[in-house]
Amino acid sequence: MSTLPKRIARQLRQDIVSGRLPPGARLPNRGALCQRYDASLVTVQAAVEDLIKEGFVTVGARMRGSFVAARPPHLHHYKLLFPCDPSVRSEFWRVLRDEAAQMGEESDREFSFFYGLDGHRDIESYRDLVEEVRSERVAGLIFASGALEFRGTPVLDQPGIPRVGIAAEYELPGIPRLHVDYASFFAKALDVLVAQGRRRLAVLFGATPTDDKSEVERQCRAAMAARGLEVNPLWQQFVDVRSPQSARRCVRLLLHGPADDRPDGLILADDNSIPAATRGLRETGLRTPHDLTVVALANFPVGIRAAVPVARIGFDVPAMLNTLATWVDQLRNGGKPPKFQSVPAIGEDEYRRRYNQRPEKR
Repeated sequence: MSTLPKRIARQLRQDIVSGRLPPGARLPNRGALCQRYDASLVTVQAAVEDLIKEGFVTVGARMRGSFVAARPPHLHHYKLLFPCDPSVRSEFWRVLRDEAAQMGEESDREFSFFYGLDGHRDIESYRDLVEEVRSERVAGLIFASGALEFRGTPVLDQPGIPRVGIAAEYELPGIPRLHVDYASFFAKALDVLVAQGRRRLAVLFGATPTDDKSEVERQCRAAMAARGLEVNPLWQQFVDVRSPQSARRCVRLLLHGPADDRPDGLILADDNSIPAATRGLRETGLRTPHDLTVVALANFPVGIRAAVPVARIGFDVPAMLNTLATWVDQLRNGGKPPKFQSVPAIGEDEYRRRYNQRPEKR
């Protein structure tokens, strides 16, 4: 499209985004637009067709006039940005994506997804994302993690776009964000184990080789110390989330030996490793919960299928997503959501009571 049609489309788009032309409003007829912009009918038609492709404008019945779409993208299209494909790295991200897709089917919010730069900005999906942001075809951006890879780009710098995210307090500066409170997960998990008389506790964390492991380990050890539990460094192990089968071997090693010399409680602090870790536990021949009590992280409504009985404690992903989308709406309407909000862990029974349903098992 040449410069003049782009300029006309941009000005009409701004009229729509600003509310001067609200959803359902009729656009001026082609003749009026030709006069307003001192342009030919062909030029005006090209601009309107561009807005139709973007979802801002629809054509009336029998081609009688053009109207602002009932659900224009700047009010209904939410973009969820992941560092990578969730199926490759994170069960939490996968559940978040699936819940967004379901919310899109059950509400007037529409979600689409971006799966990271992988160190490159010359990829088509990134160019499409930048164009969506520049043309304000998004109600807002929801970051599933930090956004360092977008520094100095329109994704973070374009004014007028609501942005929210899930990140630690020091990440996403200036962007309202939720933080998954793993300290509360460890506190609840330890309370379950202590209530069953377990004192010799092992913890299996998930990480990648480049992750900072110190904070999550510190939170776990602090929760154990607060309950008078001994911290055995050999019983706190990290497994690579990209190689979950390593969890199977690690659990077998942790549980090898006489009863008095091995853990009697196990916390699986990463749901990516649950299937492999519990298969390894089953292979030891130990009985749960008779010989060993297991507490596993869950991202509700999904509880990853385990090979042995486990107690599930985790986070309410639908509630988190709804909070983030609501914050986007508040920002769009001039509101001020919290700058930072911590999300506490809940038990499976609490989740059932909250939604009057049983979490899905996979």
